[in-house]
Amino acid sequence: MSLSSHSFEASDSLKKILDQQGFQNGRTLKIGIRPENLRVGTKEDKNKLTGRVDVAEMLGSTTNIYITMKNGAKVVAALPGDVRA
Repeated sequence: MSLSSHSFEASDSLKKILDQQGFQNGRTLKIGIRPENLRVGTKEDKNKLTGRVDVAEMLGSTTNIYITMKNGAKVVAALPGDVRA
């Protein structure tokens, strides 16, 4: 899968669902990612998004990170409160 210039490795179960729905390799697919399902990763991670952190909003139990991707897309990550950008 890809998000603009980002590619993601789909799990076998997701691939099966996409096949059943008639999606073929190379087709565009819009996906939604919940902010709480994002995390800070490493350069070695396979599936990653990279961008510029615009704001780190520390709210106690969570920290919201507002990110601008290279293509201008906006992403919000809701991380544990002890995470620092």
